[in-house]
Amino acid sequence: MRPTLPATALVVLLLAAYAVGVVRHRQWPWWRTVVYVASVLVLWWCLDGTPAVLRSQEPLWGVAGIGAANAVVGFGVVLGAPLRLLERALGRPVRWLHSGVVQALTNPLAVALLNTFALIGIFDGGWFAGARADDASWFGLILVCAALGFLNNLQLLTLDFAPPGRSPTGWMVVAMVSALINQAPGVVVAAFVDTAWGGLLWAMMQPVVITTLTISFLDWFRRERIHTARVDAALDALEAEGVDPTKPWWERPNQKPPA
Repeated sequence: MRPTLPATALVVLLLAAYAVGVVRHRQWPWWRTVVYVASVLVLWWCLDGTPAVLRSQEPLWGVAGIGAANAVVGFGVVLGAPLRLLERALGRPVRWLHSGVVQALTNPLAVALLNTFALIGIFDGGWFAGARADDASWFGLILVCAALGFLNNLQLLTLDFAPPGRSPTGWMVVAMVSALINQAPGVVVAAFVDTAWGGLLWAMMQPVVITTLTISFLDWFRRERIHTARVDAALDALEAEGVDPTKPWWERPNQKPPA
């Protein structure tokens, strides 16, 4: 570990801001705090730890730092739910975070494509080569990768910021397509840049993809179960009124068409 002032200051700022929110909202789940703190420490490791120290001599360590920032840090910070904590601490929703513009910009498919092209460009376009020799470039590269990873998981893992009228089945399809898109950077880098680099990127993305798909599947199952319960309750209410729910509404006496 080779601590630098910019990275250390950033880590202290991120942890301090989160701590203020936790203090103001004392019922905040402890596990989210643990995941957030661990993710920020991984970010620090990417910025000042082994990937930063050895990236010029061993480029695979640099690839590991980029993969960890994009997959592990982005995923973990989203699970830490700092935006939700911000709203809980303020006691009100932050309206612009739920605006149509923000929802469009953080759409899982759009961000997955952006993340894919960005990672491919980082290795094929020369940014990684330059960052191996320049500390400022490395600092910026890691922050960009972490930010893309955060946006890549935001709507899928923090449903408060997902479109409110989304279809459970449609959203599950979105999660699956997003997972497929996120396989592309490792595959493309392995095929056209370096096999070992691409293989490592691909491998580091798999635990995140599998976990995100699992969470999305559980949300889909929960929402379908709620919808089924509501339909069953409505049918039971009709039967209690002596109405045959198997008949169309126009064959039922005194029954208005559905709204």
